[in-house]
Amino acid sequence: MNQKTLKKQKQKNLLVEQIFEEILLEKEQEILTRKDFEKLLSCGNRHGKYLNKCNDKFCKICAVRNRHERYNKIEQSIFGSEKFAGKKGYSEHFVTFTVDYLQYAENENYKEIFSSFLKKFFKEIRKKDKEISYILKREIAYNEKNNCNNIHSHALVYTKNIDIFSETWQKVTEKQGSISFKFDEVRRKKGTELTEEMKKIMNYLAKDPISCNGITAEKIEDKELLKKIILSTKKTVKNWRTLEFTGVYSPKKSEKKRKEERGRTFVIQDFSREKFEKEKIYVNAKMAVNGNDLLLKFEHNNCRVGQLEKKFGGSATTIKNEKWEKLLEQLGIKEMKDTYIGKQKKRNEQLESWDKKTDVIIPVVLPYSVETNEDKEEIKRLKKIIAEKDKVLIEKDEIIKMLMVSSKNKDEEIKEMKTREKKIALFLLANYNNFNKLE
Repeated sequence: MNQKTLKKQKQKNLLVEQIFEEILLEKEQEILTRKDFEKLLSCGNRHGKYLNKCNDKFCKICAVRNRHERYNKIEQSIFGSEKFAGKKGYSEHFVTFTVDYLQYAENENYKEIFSSFLKKFFKEIRKKDKEISYILKREIAYNEKNNCNNIHSHALVYTKNIDIFSETWQKVTEKQGSISFKFDEVRRKKGTELTEEMKKIMNYLAKDPISCNGITAEKIEDKELLKKIILSTKKTVKNWRTLEFTGVYSPKKSEKKRKEERGRTFVIQDFSREKFEKEKIYVNAKMAVNGNDLLLKFEHNNCRVGQLEKKFGGSATTIKNEKWEKLLEQLGIKEMKDTYIGKQKKRNEQLESWDKKTDVIIPVVLPYSVETNEDKEEIKRLKKIIAEKDKVLIEKDEIIKMLMVSSKNKDEEIKEMKTREKKIALFLLANYNNFNKLE
């Protein structure tokens, strides 16, 4: 987050701080605690290298960060699914799941009821379509007129049985729910390009999950309205899972497959210069730098994307069916010489320059300086100082050993004295009656 946006969001967050303070003064402990308020106050402040994060659903600072994180996750999962998506009969659809919220609004378990409907629905669909995948987003919209919440979900679904969706949802919700299709069929472009439809869907799924009258809580600046939303939704939003990824959209699955991809030629975008300077001498590959991109060419194809990202940072991708020399010509760059392969070439050139008639290689004699009398005297003086210091250390060690022995002897004497005292005491107790008779 930039400093400018951070300052803006901090100013906006003052409104939320005021509302939280008012709620605490009203002693609404069930909705808000003192700890939540303290976390909100510290959010955005620098603690060493890091910024404090409160992760409150109504924090204006965290809302921006979370929105960007959600978008990046969605983008990653969509690009990752390109290799798997595209089977015959399968297509992508943007679906909205709703129920009659007025019927469930007063129910304390409204959130659990809605999530159970979704579980049952996808369970029923999975019976007929095992490869169904989706990015599911849970949202909560505050209804100002009725002073209640409307819980609903949006999903980007990859399926072959879109026709049975509305019927199954009606069955699961006992005819209390409805489904709407915003985009009947989502279309994609190849490579890194996305259609306008897909971009809209990504932004829609990434936006703030709390809203009122079509405006997200992040953008609401009306104090009274925002306070109503917080009082109404704070409980239900607790432990709220906004996004859910399954099947081909699972970021872990797509990322794992991407990192396991092997090749000979790689491009690493936005690589770390520091890591590169440390590692370039040890990597057995041809290298070339093009701005913020690093090009690598290995002799074998056992190298993985994940390994290179660990070594050099950035994001790595494989280049297939492209010759190294042609790549350099297209980009107008030259191969680096101060690398592992570059140094090997220099050594080979030196070996070739030697006379091939003789098998003996004459080592190079390095220049050295002759030891003078002054140097010898200085060495002797230093040796004497070291010897004297060693003597002092030995004496100190002997004194410490003597003290340790004496302390051990003292301890033994004290133990003997104590045992004697115990024996005398026991003897006196045993012969107590005899002493009374003598008297």
